[in-house]
Amino acid sequence: MLIAAAPIQDGQVLLFSRHTTTALAINENEARLLEDIKVYLRKLAPESGHYLHNDLHLRDVPEDEPINAHSHLMAMTLSTSEVIPLVQGKLALGTYQSLCFSSWMDLAKDGVLSNLCT
Repeated sequence: MLIAAAPIQDGQVLLFSRHTTTALAINENEARLLEDIKVYLRKLAPESGHYLHNDLHLRDVPEDEPINAHSHLMAMTLSTSEVIPLVQGKLALGTYQSLCFSSWMDLAKDGVLSNLCT
């Protein structure tokens, strides 16, 4: 991990996702909770909803542009960044905290919500 190779031992780490349909969140890495989060976000922004962003015929987009407004909305509900304290060269997360990276592009099918750090 890059943090272990850095000469900095104490401070803050800014983690940032550079894609508009992905998000970062700090929460518990428990399988049933992660499934609850997916169900919750699907209710807030169902893939089958009517979204202006999905009117591809009205936009100048590549031929392979996906129908993904729901993915953008789910990502906005969470965050694109997290700041985590660094103490003695390690991320200072709480006992049950994990950094979760989520990609919502195919949530209706396989939605990814995966743990990156423990």
